[in-house]
Amino acid sequence: GSDKVAQLKERLEDLKSRIGSAVEDMRKACQEKKYYKARKQLENIKKFSKSYTEPALEEEIKNGIETAEKFKKKAQSEKNEDEIVDACTKAYEACNDCPGVKEIIARYPPAEPTELVVVADSNSKVNVLSWKKSATKGLLYYSVVRKEGAIPISVQDGTLVGRVSMCSINDQNVVPGVQYFYAIFAERAGVYSNAL
Repeated sequence: GSDKVAQLKERLEDLKSRIGSAVEDMRKACQEKKYYKARKQLENIKKFSKSYTEPALEEEIKNGIETAEKFKKKAQSEKNEDEIVDACTKAYEACNDCPGVKEIIARYPPAEPTELVVVADSNSKVNVLSWKKSATKGLLYYSVVRKEGAIPISVQDGTLVGRVSMCSINDQNVVPGVQYFYAIFAERAGVYSNAL
């Protein structure tokens, strides 16, 4: 019944709620392969709770960062564009938020895809989009963006219909009679092409 015990319980509950949300944020960062962000969150958690440990997650963070740094160093030492791009792509796949990788690969953006065709299927109320792939070699993803009334000028300028590795997609969230404009962006290691 002591006031000190009640205050201590309140502090512990507050600490538990703060650490709990920080752990969830750290796990989410790991799922997104944002290991630098996850490492920072882990360091903050350990400031509050020195005994906190999650060995498998800590190993995943460490390995993701080490792998990305290894490929980033390779990209920095290469002279050949294909080798630089390949090393940056591998670094990005290992850790999406490795500092410096986007700056290196941004010098070599992928070429935009070509020949977009949109077919409106009025029976099923779906717009079927297809295009020719980018001339850029290697693994690419295509982000399809839709906007009402104007052509999207960036990936953030409109509604993301989807991100695919193939050269077609169905847009099922359309309303008959509404004029939609589409743009396709080729993406490699977080760097986008110009819009098609």
